[in-house]
Formats: sequence, structure tokens, C-alpha cells
Amino acid sequence: MMFLASFAIAGCLGLPAGAERVTAADLAPAFAGLESVPPATVLSFAPEPGLERVFRIPELLRIAAQFHLAAAPEDEICVARTVAPLEPATLLAAMRKEMPGAKIAIVEFSRQAAPQGEIVFRRSGLRSNSLAGAIWFGAVRYAPGRDFTIWAKVTMTAQVSHLVAKRDIAPGQRIEPEDAGIETREEFPSPQALAAPTGEVTGKCSRVAIHAGAVIRPESLERFKDVHQGDIVEVEVQDGSAHLKFEARAEAPGAVGDAIPVRNPASGKRFMANVQGIGRVFVDGSAAKENP
Repeated sequence: MMFLASFAIAGCLGLPAGAERVTAADLAPAFAGLESVPPATVLSFAPEPGLERVFRIPELLRIAAQFHLAAAPEDEICVARTVAPLEPATLLAAMRKEMPGAKIAIVEFSRQAAPQGEIVFRRSGLRSNSLAGAIWFGAVRYAPGRDFTIWAKVTMTAQVSHLVAKRDIAPGQRIEPEDAGIETREEFPSPQALAAPTGEVTGKCSRVAIHAGAVIRPESLERFKDVHQGDIVEVEVQDGSAHLKFEARAEAPGAVGDAIPVRNPASGKRFMANVQGIGRVFVDGSAAKENP
């Protein structure tokens, strides 16, 4: 059991936590004669957890008439889903399932009674704005596709891996394997994914300066530009057996494999070329003829 004790709203008949409809069987304990109606007969939608559904006297009279019952109850009937207080130990177990190895302590948690079901806390539900603690939003899955939101204030630390700069990295500088490494620290775990492998940043560059020891943020990286706008590049042209080399000016930045516009300063002619490496571009004359 998820809770120590379960109950419905005071004075109400209890519905199963996952019930979607109120049936004849649900009202029968307070409605004499309704036990003769097929128990699965639907009478109403079930209320949301924490709310109640009240059958007023006119509605009870209509139900009695519909099923040819001798009389309707003289008092209103209230139904509500079964709920119960959350238990800290159960919340903690769900948190540790999501964050194994983390040191977690619950400071405060939802006091609103919740329906029975599976308690789930996802890493993405963590919200931290203070060193004193974080709010972790979770849910009770009380029916297929139905969640009841819960929360807890927690203090938490874990061994968190970061990709950090081993030396100062200037903006636009190509990041080499020896420039970055994985470092593990005891700290509050970020809701974001863990550190990317070193290989995922090698060959890229940063848009901002990164100091030695600082975390390398993926959002600050971009593909390294082997050619920059305004660079004088070596142009190699291959057209059948003809082979030509000359210098031209790049009119846009590009990485290896990119097609960029280049202008011949002697003739003023502008053309597209594929970046081959630092300061080098290539033009396939035969391909240009096939795709004018």
C-alpha cells in the first residue's frame, strides 16, 4: 500500500482511486433498491481527486423513476475518490528511484490528501532557486493517463559530472581533445542531462571565453569555422583534366563541407566553393556545368 490509511471526503461514499464513472454499485449502499440495478450501470462521471460529486434530491428521484424503484433517498448522496495523506518515506523511495546515489532529505511536502497510485518524481521536475532547498514536483499516477500533482521541498546533493575546460579557451578557438575533460563534483544535481562526452565538443568552438576549470555549456558552442568572412583563401579548381589554383576572398564563414560565396579580387567574379580546410576551398568545374 502506498498510504497508511485511505478515506473519502467526510460524509461521502468512497470511489476507487482510478474510477472514471459513478456506477449503481457505488450508490447502492445509500440508495435502497439500487442493488437490483446491474452494478456496472453508469450514473455519472466521477469527480476529480479531492472533489466531491453530490446527487441532489431531484436527481435521485429521476434515478428511482428510471429504474422503477419504489422510492428515492430522502437525503442527498455524496461520492468522492478515496484519498489519503502522503507518507514521507514513500516519497523518498520514489525520489531515490529517480536519483540513485543522491543524498536527499525532505524538508516539507504536499499536505493535501492524494489518491492511491504510483508515486513518480522525474529529474525534470526539480526547481532550485535557493541553497536552502529545492522544490521537486512529482505526481501520483492514479489511473492510466491520469496524474495528481504533488510536491516536496528537498535538500539534495549528488556526484555530478561536468565537462570542464582544462585551460583557457578563447572565443572562436577550435577545441582540441586536450582542452576539455570530465570532472565530478558533489553538488545539487541540475535537471538537465549529464555531461556530454569530450568527443562531442572536440572540433567545435565557443562563442564566449571559457576560463580553465569552468563548465563548458553546450549552448555556448558552435561548429568551428575553418574559413572566416574576409579571409584570403586558396581556391583549387578542378575541371576535367584542367587544374587551377589562385587566391580569393571569402564572403561568408564556413566549416569543412560548407558551400560559401567567394570573390576573385582580380576579376571581381563571385562564385560558390566548398570549404576543404583552414584557408582552403574547392570548386568542381564539371559539377558546376552539370548544375548551372
